[in-house]
This record gives sequence, C-alpha cells and structure tokens, in this order.
Amino acid sequence: MKILIADDEAIHREFVRSLLTSQGYEVIEATDGRHALSILENPDLTIDGAVLDFNMAPQDAKYEKPIGKYNGASVAKVVHNKFPTIPIVMRTGNPKYICDIFMEVDYIYSGKIQAHDQKLASYFRD
Repeated sequence: MKILIADDEAIHREFVRSLLTSQGYEVIEATDGRHALSILENPDLTIDGAVLDFNMAPQDAKYEKPIGKYNGASVAKVVHNKFPTIPIVMRTGNPKYICDIFMEVDYIYSGKIQAHDQKLASYFRD
C-alpha cells in the first residue's frame, strides 16, 4: 500500500515516513502541494492514501504561508474531487482552521504525532 506524505518540513515527513514504513506501508514524499498533485496525477503510480500538512506552504517563494494556492487545504479539495477513493488524513497543530474542509478530509490528526502513536498508521488499514 502506497501512502503519499505531503509536508513542507522535512523533519515531519521523516517522522511520518518512519511511523508508516514501520507498519509495512510504502511511502512517497512530496515537499509541497504542487509536488503532491504531480505525484497523484502520475499514471504510473497508484496512491492508496494521503497524509497532508494543513499549513504546508508552497516551496515557491511568491506564495505566503499558509494561504498559498497549494497549501494542505487546497490539495485536499483537489484530491477529494479528482481522486475520491483516496483517503485523506490532514495533520494540523491547530484544528480550528480546518472546519471549512471537513467534507474533503477523512480524518483530522490534531496535535503532535508521538513515536508510540499507532493511530495514524492504523487509519489506512482495512
């Protein structure tokens, strides 16, 4: 099972990757929303789930964080519309800003992910 992790902070991607790979998932990483969408649109890849950072900023400096065109919220909306079978987990430290995208997100992971926390890894299991 391939899970896409999209986060602009390498340390967060590394931690989520470690957690998911320890549970047997294959992980593909994206450094921003634009990168995540290009991975999802690649016909040679099948993505089975996505973990998105809500406050992810585009790597393109002309966009401001977190309002950029390709932040986590905008990517979730595209994924929900173009790839409705892909479950989305939205990571955030501040869930009050997610209310407007509840319909596009399958699960909101609020707060810091702890090393012993299996909730994120188990979400994609049947």
